[in-house]
Amino acid sequence: MQLLNDYSLIETFLQRAYDTALSIAARHTLEVQRVDELRECNFGTWEGLNRAEVIARSLEDARLLREWERDTTLSPPEGESFQAMQERVCVVVERLAQVHPEQAIVLVSHVGPLFAFSLIPPQSASSIGEGMPLL
Repeated sequence: MQLLNDYSLIETFLQRAYDTALSIAARHTLEVQRVDELRECNFGTWEGLNRAEVIARSLEDARLLREWERDTTLSPPEGESFQAMQERVCVVVERLAQVHPEQAIVLVSHVGPLFAFSLIPPQSASSIGEGMPLL
């Protein structure tokens, strides 16, 4: 049964997202399009660390982490702010909606970009692919 014949499948470049996208694509005979802008947030020097490990690095890292958790405009050291990631993701989703106006889009990404996109104000979301389901 072909549930997704009017869908475009878009994913990012990280292997786990690509593997998920390939699984969906194979089942529904879709082509996977890779889009770098859907990548996870760049956590800079904190990349790959959990919260406890960041805090354990130094008092400065602990202070910066607490500030970063309260302010979406701040970036981890050598990283990207949540606000910058949200802007990047929303721009590409809007572009994809314009390129695929008659299709629903299946986005396979990571928790950060998907969360960032889900937090856009409803008035902005309504202009992006109006009437398309978010899966």
